[in-house]
Amino acid sequence: MVVTGSPSTLELVADRIFNANFKIEAQPALVVLSGEPVSTEVRRKIIYALSCAVTSVYAMGEVGILGTECPEGGYHTEPNVAVIEVLDERGNSVRVGDIGELTVTTLHNRAMPLVRYRTGDRVGQLPPCGCQDRGLRVRLASVRPAQWLVTDGGAAVHTVRFAKLWRTLQVSGARLHQAPDGSVEAQYWAPDPLTEGQQAVVIGSLRSALGRQKTITATWTSGMRQRVRPDTPAAPEPSTRPEPLPDAPGDVAGCLREALAPASNEIDAVLITGSYLDFTGGTRFSDIDVTVLTSAPVQVPSWTNRIRDLRAQLPRLRINVEHPVGLVTRSPLIVARMQQERLLVLGQMPIALSGWPDHEALRRDALTWAWQSLPLLWHQLSAPQTELEDPVYTAYLAQKFIVDACRYHHLLTGGRTTRALRVIAAELAALAGPTLSTDGHEAFEVARELRPPPPDGGDACERYLTVASVVLRALSSALDGGSGGFANQQSRP
Repeated sequence: MVVTGSPSTLELVADRIFNANFKIEAQPALVVLSGEPVSTEVRRKIIYALSCAVTSVYAMGEVGILGTECPEGGYHTEPNVAVIEVLDERGNSVRVGDIGELTVTTLHNRAMPLVRYRTGDRVGQLPPCGCQDRGLRVRLASVRPAQWLVTDGGAAVHTVRFAKLWRTLQVSGARLHQAPDGSVEAQYWAPDPLTEGQQAVVIGSLRSALGRQKTITATWTSGMRQRVRPDTPAAPEPSTRPEPLPDAPGDVAGCLREALAPASNEIDAVLITGSYLDFTGGTRFSDIDVTVLTSAPVQVPSWTNRIRDLRAQLPRLRINVEHPVGLVTRSPLIVARMQQERLLVLGQMPIALSGWPDHEALRRDALTWAWQSLPLLWHQLSAPQTELEDPVYTAYLAQKFIVDACRYHHLLTGGRTTRALRVIAAELAALAGPTLSTDGHEAFEVARELRPPPPDGGDACERYLTVASVVLRALSSALDGGSGGFANQQSRP
């Protein structure tokens, strides 16, 4: 019998054996420890309690077993599992005897390969031993710091949740540290400090996730936190595509609430709507749609300045300021989405928007949208082949048209949902036909990066835009009273 477990767990088992003063009936042949550093004291305690040999393996959740214990000390790494490097802060290999960061390139993780993945574990490279093992021999100097923060209620929040926030702010590196008293320091590296507004976004996002009473400070460290070789080519200019924002809607809601609180006497309600709320339907290009409903006269200069300040902090915000009276007739799809996909940030939903949009208003809205969208699609579809070279972004554009067309078709035939996945599943085959609907589903998955973009590049872009064009034409035909024309439909799910 072989017993496996973490050192701390098996130390508790050993303590119970000592305290109970009983003899184990089924004695294990071997104990294999993993998951934590093993001290000499803990090892001796387990050996004494279980009366068997104890060894340990070096394992990581991202990779699996990276090393096995060497009788002469340290671990032999497994060259068949990963390419192992020990690198200094500049990305150079350290000499035998020196300490660096363990870096791995996986050989078996085909679903998500890791290339020169910096684990955060610090190891010392040891000289070869007499084991005739082909892998590097290393000793563990220190393990990576905890990657969890604790909320006021005791729940754990992984620090990766805030990675997109740091990416949006274009800092070169960041680290979150939680003190024993629960306070959090957000340390970041950048050529210049963040503005007061950007720091408020960081602190607001952390408080939204960890608790409104949490003490949080943002600390700037001048310069760039680089871990690259000196001869690494310069990084390309940042893409003009929108960068992701904080990945939890509550983060953005907290920022909006704080920024718009001074104008709350002018506001009936503030809502986040759309695909940003639907993790399964959003993409990294998606906007964050925010609607401000106000019955007060709209002071254009003051609202322009508020929105400009917000967008300077969160560039992908798309904010509309609307009067609720008549909105159900002017913009019925927006109202339908407010009822089906919304996060209320401030105020209450006005009574004027409690009713479901009228069928004829939806039909007129769909006609206007289709007339405006078809020329845009033609422009994209007829672009030179050199412009159709980004299948992920083109898939995003195509699926935007496809999803809205499916939404209109679904609502006009009695449906009552607007969520992207549901309307695609319900309507795409009817609008595009079975063959082209396969390309439509592919575009949807490529846009959400659930599958890699196809190697044909420009051909794939053309296929995605073609599906969108066919779907829009099918919707237009139905709206004009052709085959499958709409009549007032009974509600359906």
